[in-house]
Amino acid sequence: MKKFIALALLLISLQSYSQFRLGIFGGISNYWGDLVERPYQSSRGVFGLTGTWTVSQRFNVRAGLNFARI
Repeated sequence: MKKFIALALLLISLQSYSQFRLGIFGGISNYWGDLVERPYQSSRGVFGLTGTWTVSQRFNVRAGLNFARI
């Protein structure tokens, strides 16, 4: 756990000086449509990666990759 916290602090400090940022996230995905009778019955996990490149002070390029099962 201490190594994870140290790595997170290092990445946060590097992000303040760099033009490229990486991020990860997790959450829950659901399907709410004609194929299910009750919504939120089949909730499953989702995770993803994001990357942001600061081109100039007013322009950023952002990309993300998500993985979810519905």
